[in-house]
Amino acid sequence: MEIITVKESLKKGEDSDRQFKENFTSIDKLAVEISAFANSNGGEIYIGVDDNSTIKGLSSDEIKRLNQWISNASSQKIEPPIFVQTNNATTHTNTMPRT
Repeated sequence: MEIITVKESLKKGEDSDRQFKENFTSIDKLAVEISAFANSNGGEIYIGVDDNSTIKGLSSDEIKRLNQWISNASSQKIEPPIFVQTNNATTHTNTMPRT
């Protein structure tokens, strides 16, 4: 995903189709967020972004952990398992996964 597309989406703010999270410290909380979108019309979770639409970014280790958690949450914590598409967007200094 192009960073220009991400920034345009961030300008729209949070709504029922788009949520911003600085980070997740629990795979169970991540699974709840994914489930909420799966049980509605779908949507996007931007991780590494605060509630004010400011890109905070994530370290490469955080990205690896979150991508693993996304895979595990969607296949092991949600019944029935669901397919989640992820994209990593790189800014000049920050990278953030989008689910």
